[in-house]
Order: sequence, then C-alpha cells, then structure tokens
Amino acid sequence: ARCVGFDIDEVHLASARTAAEAHDLSALLEYRNDDVLELDFSPATVLVIFLVPNMLAVLAPKFRQMKAGTRIVSYHFPLPDWTPVTTEETDHPHTAPPATTSVYSYIVDGGSSNDEPGE
Repeated sequence: ARCVGFDIDEVHLASARTAAEAHDLSALLEYRNDDVLELDFSPATVLVIFLVPNMLAVLAPKFRQMKAGTRIVSYHFPLPDWTPVTTEETDHPHTAPPATTSVYSYIVDGGSSNDEPGE
C-alpha cells in the first residue's frame, strides 16, 4: 500500500510528516505541497478527504470521473448530491471539550446515483 497526501499549507504537511515518523510509517507515505484543484485523482483507489463543503462541491465532478469501485472517505462533511454507503460517528481528537464528528464513506459506482448530480 502507498499513500500520497496533499496540502497547500506547509505547516499541515510538516505536522503530517512528524506524525508519520512517530508511527514508523514514513516509508509508506509521501506528502506533496499541491493545490487540490489541480490534482489528477484518477490513479487513486481510495481517496480520504477533509475539505469544506464549498470545496467538495467544486471537486465533485472530478470525483465522479474516478474509476468505478474507487472508495472515497470524507471526514466531517458529506459530499453534496452523493449518498454515503456508510456514515459513522467518531471522536474528534482536536476539540475541547471532546466532540464527535461524522465520517462518510462512498464508492464510485460508474453510473448510478453517486455519478449523477442531484440524485
């Protein structure tokens, strides 16, 4: 398995690299300073995202073009006009007092409701 992380903020990337090193995962992870609007998601088989709703709406057309069977996991915000396969509540580790947040899972299905906006 291989994971590539993208962020436009170098501080976030540095934090991610530090966490990967602390868990001895650096050899499996790569981090890039890139603009998410310019990325090609097509090689991905799993996409994990933490984006605000307006960015999810902008990127939804790109997600719809991904290969059938690709899994998408969105942390905190659902994809607009998509139906999640699962929705789970999880602890949000960076809040005081502690809170929970939702994690939405999707599968690109190559032609049904998740590939057609508004359904």
